[in-house]
Amino acid sequence: MHFVCSTHLGTRSLSKQTLCCVPCCRLPLCTPLPRANFKPFLAAKGKKIPRNYSKHSRSSPHIELRATAEQPSQQEVYEYIMLFKVKDDVEAELAETVLDKFWSLQYMIPAGVLNGFAGPVKLIHADNPRLSMTHAVHLRFGTMQHIYQFRQHAKLQQVRNEADDMCDTMLEMVVAGTVPRDIEAIFRKGSDWDVGLDHILILQARGDATNQEMQMFLQVLAELSSSPVINAMQTTHGTLHAPSESAIGTHVVFTRLSLQEQLDALLLSPPHRALIQGDSRLPARAIASYAMTIAPAQKQQTRSPDGGGVLGVSKA
Repeated sequence: MHFVCSTHLGTRSLSKQTLCCVPCCRLPLCTPLPRANFKPFLAAKGKKIPRNYSKHSRSSPHIELRATAEQPSQQEVYEYIMLFKVKDDVEAELAETVLDKFWSLQYMIPAGVLNGFAGPVKLIHADNPRLSMTHAVHLRFGTMQHIYQFRQHAKLQQVRNEADDMCDTMLEMVVAGTVPRDIEAIFRKGSDWDVGLDHILILQARGDATNQEMQMFLQVLAELSSSPVINAMQTTHGTLHAPSESAIGTHVVFTRLSLQEQLDALLLSPPHRALIQGDSRLPARAIASYAMTIAPAQKQQTRSPDGGGVLGVSKA
């Protein structure tokens, strides 16, 4: 029987102290998961595979982690986010006006923006006071080249200059991730996507954590978010590509949620609490955690994943 810790699945723990079999984790307090598919992890770490492993169900609903290469139904996307800490003496209406200008750039700059959301953010956790952000703009692109073109455009520089006077801090982040190869998943189109919350979790990998350990840990976090306990609409995650010297952290996890109750469940889950507390047994710690409120937009524009043209325009 294999065991997976409560931090990795958010399940109840046993009184028996059994170490988690996920290689990137050394947490005790584990819950038995006899049908989970941990063969790839055990083999990768040179562990002995139980003789009766073939009796374990390979279609376990609990967790079955596979490499993206084995999932041809996945589409690579690039998440670009700008975080703002607006000065205390700036009027709310002015902040919203500048934020709207950033959001509107997806229609003004021909750089293959697949979709975009903007709104105020609620600070959940920040290691540093300068990370106490108040607003965010989240844009999705089909390629890294399109992000480069977007960032070099004069219109973005113009709006950024306007924001400089009203912000204490501005941060940019780019994360390459994957989503199901589905129109709604890629473009985040439809009534279900018009409202909700985006949870943004910035992580710092520990010095002794390998890339393989981090990727497995991120995948486990994604599995937890999609579980019935939280039931997130979508989770993307990956290594942070710093477009500027102001960027922080090493990895980012984006989770789209429909309801406040889902966010509450995510924040109360053992993985998130352990990351916030900086548990040294995990391969990373949380640098910052935010929740961005999503409100209906006046219009949305849909492009092909490679940015090769507009597929349609709809009004919310």
